[in-house]
Parts: sequence; C-alpha cells; structure tokens
Amino acid sequence: MTPIVGLLSTKVCYYKNPAEVAPIFEVPLKHALTLTHHHSIMINNAGHKKRLFFYRYNQYLIWGLTATILNKLALQLV
Repeated sequence: MTPIVGLLSTKVCYYKNPAEVAPIFEVPLKHALTLTHHHSIMINNAGHKKRLFFYRYNQYLIWGLTATILNKLALQLV
C-alpha cells in the first residue's frame, strides 16, 4: 500500500466497498496528527511481536494500517 496525501475539493463523493469498510468518516487533520492521541500495544502474531497502533476519534476506533500510516505521517511532520 502506498499512502497519498493531498487536498480534495469539498464536493468529492466517497463510495465504500462494504466488504472492506463499515462507515466512512472524516477526522480533522490536526487531531489525526496529534501524537498524544496515538497509542500502541504489543501483540504476539504467530510467534512474532508486533506493535499495533490505534486511537479514538469521537465514537470511532482507528487502528491497524490506517493508524500506523497516520502515526508515521505525524512523526515526519513534527
């Protein structure tokens, strides 16, 4: 996966693949890039330790690859 950062028109319409995501929602960039909102835990995945990133925005839990991408972006911009 290659993340791409850009600016979009407010008129953009989003379409989801129900097999891949539940809701589509927006997170303010300031919130997404605030490192104090980011958390992680170590998990054991098939005998390998792995860090799992996550954080909350309102009622949403953002985790896994999405949270990892946002965490790396926030670290690069600090």
